[in-house]
Order: sequence, then structure tokens, then C-alpha cells
Amino acid sequence: LASPPPLFPHSHPRPPPHPQVIYTVRNPKDVLVSLYHFSRIFRPYRDPGSVEQFLQRFLRGD
Repeated sequence: LASPPPLFPHSHPRPPPHPQVIYTVRNPKDVLVSLYHFSRIFRPYRDPGSVEQFLQRFLRGD
């Protein structure tokens, strides 16, 4: 009988001696602009107001 295909085809039989980590980060300015425009069209969010007001709430974490 043939052996079944591997469950994780990209995994290695032995882990590499020095594993690497890929860390994905998004530019905070891009996040702010994207969230601002999304909050203007998505009705459950409150009115974002001006960009300056939105920035202050964004920085506070509101």
C-alpha cells in the first residue's frame, strides 16, 4: 500500500537548527486612513468626524 500524503506538505521532517520568524507589520498611517474610510461607509460605526478628531481617538485607542 502507498503511504498517505503528508498532512503538512511544507513541513520538514526535522525542524531547522535555527528557526526563522516572519513578522508582518502594517504601517500605522495606512491603518488609520483605511479605518477612517471604512468607518465613514460602515453604518454601525459612529461618525468618524474630521481626520484630526479621528486621529486623536485612534491614538487613544477609542
